[in-house]
Formats: sequence, structure tokens, C-alpha cells
Amino acid sequence: MKKLIAALWAVILLSGCTTDYGKEDIEKYVREELGLKRFTVSQTCEEVTDNADGYKDYLWTVTEKDGTVFRVLDDYHWGMEALTNSLRNDYSDVHTRLLYEAHPHGSLKLEEGTRDSLYTAQLTGTFTDREQLHGLVDDINAFLPYNDGIPLSFQLCFDHPSRYIGDYVQDDGDTSGALRDKPITYTDAEANFLHQVIDMRYPQMHDFTSEEISAFVYQNNYGVAVGNGSGYEVYDDILTSRFSYGASFRTIYEILIRNGYPVTGTAEEYTFTGTDGNTYRFSDSYRNEETYYYYLNDTETPMEYYFYNHIRLYRIAEITGLDLKEYWETQKKQ
Repeated sequence: MKKLIAALWAVILLSGCTTDYGKEDIEKYVREELGLKRFTVSQTCEEVTDNADGYKDYLWTVTEKDGTVFRVLDDYHWGMEALTNSLRNDYSDVHTRLLYEAHPHGSLKLEEGTRDSLYTAQLTGTFTDREQLHGLVDDINAFLPYNDGIPLSFQLCFDHPSRYIGDYVQDDGDTSGALRDKPITYTDAEANFLHQVIDMRYPQMHDFTSEEISAFVYQNNYGVAVGNGSGYEVYDDILTSRFSYGASFRTIYEILIRNGYPVTGTAEEYTFTGTDGNTYRFSDSYRNEETYYYYLNDTETPMEYYFYNHIRLYRIAEITGLDLKEYWETQKKQ
């Protein structure tokens, strides 16, 4: 009896939360989801197997009045407690490719692929400074008169010296999104870039005025606060990682120098002795193909995680005796 009940529950879990979509359902979905009126849907669907979860999915072909073809996927997947399914499509990706091919695209490239049996397309670009980023934003916005509200996905990548370590990509300074019916603003596009160049103390900080930097840091939770005995002073031009990895090696150097802590070297490579009596040496150049490291008493010491080139502030506080906190920590209710 118990086995029968268990089997019945298995059937319910695997079938009770799914919808059996037919051709008319796909037509309704296309009309309501995409706003199309003149199109045809294939008489039958193609059965495909999702390599990620092993469930059988069903792929429908839709042809627009001008002959453009896209797909609708009836995607089966495990929900919170049972098997479920939902409809997805590659309409915007197909039209991204068509718009890219039909109009000038400046320095943008088209990154194409396939995911879950659907076509994917994304506008991509690489920049090293603020001017190049603005140029890419202009290239994206140039599609605005032609996309008719269709979201055009984009990814703009900040090319910097610490971007790659092993299989990890430090993409903190990238910006991504979708162009719809309003232009992408420079301010929105450069927010992550500005945060990373401040965090890493990159030369591109000079692309921004001191007023722009301080205004950005002022409204940011990842500022650095130093205790002065009666409270905390928050620097107006220093930030830690927006992913809470801590302070970069160059930022640590800057904090030590500003607090009169004895350091030898430059931001590129420096040495100091901690209050624990150990000698520490840091540099962004201390890396190999697989990991970052630092020197502890002249011994090469791997970072806690291979892609880390930041150290949490509490650890720097322990080593140096400085009272360091991230801005958000000073705002906690006592």
C-alpha cells in the first residue's frame, strides 16, 4: 500500500504542475507576449532533450509575415516541489541579428550562440577607458530608431590587467542590459566601470573629475572609514570591491600611506611589517596562470581564493592595528 501511495505521489509531482500546450496555445502566446498579429505556427513541434536537466522539451517554429523565423520553446524543468513547464522564445535575439546586419554598428560585435535549443544573440564591445565606453554606448543607441521596442541585449567589457586569472573573469567593471525604447545613458553605463577603477586605483580614475569621484563614493556603501578615536572619517575617493571581496592591493597601499603607516615601495609593489611582527609584500604582479599570491616573510603564499587580489578590511585592521571599516558597517544600529 505504501509503495502504491508513493507511486501515485510521484505521478502527481511529475504531471500535476505542467500545462499541455498545443498549436493554438502557442499562437495565443505569440500574440499576447510579442504583440504580433500576422504569423504562422508550425503544425507540429519538435521534441528536444535539455542537456542540462534531461527533461524533454518541445520546440515550435514561428514564421512572421516577412518570412522571419523564430522559435518558441515549451520548457520543462523542476520547480520548487514538482515538474513544471513554461514558454520562452528567441524573438528578440533573432531580430538583434537582423538589425545588426541591416544597420551600421560601429565597434560593436555580435556574439551568437544556442542555449536550450533557442538562438541567442548579444551586442558586445570592449573598452579600456571612458571615451571608448561612451563610443560603444553611442553605437548601441544608434539602433534606437530601428528596434521598434524590441530589447537588444548588450554586454560591454572593461579590458584591464586583472581581468583574467585561471578560468575566472573579473568583470566588475562591465556593463550589460538591453536597449528598449529609451537610450542608454553614459551615467548608467559607466557606474560599474567607475567603481572598479576607484577600487583598483587604475589610471582611468583620471578620466573622471574629483567631483564626480567624490559624488559617486558618497552614495556608495563600499567606502572606507578610518576610526579617529571619536568617530569615523570616510574617504571621498576610495572604495572596496562591490562584491565584498575587500580592498585591492593598491587601495591598501593608499590607506597605509594616508595613515602614516611605515611602508616601503610604491602602489605597484610594496612591503610593510605588521603589528604581529610579520613582513608582508603585495603586488598585482604576484600571480601565475592559476592564482594570485603575496609574500609572508619572503614565503610565496597563495591568496585564500585563487582569483582574489583583494583583502578584507578586518584582516588589514588585524595586521596593522588601524581601525578600518567599510562605510556600511559604520551605519549599523548600535
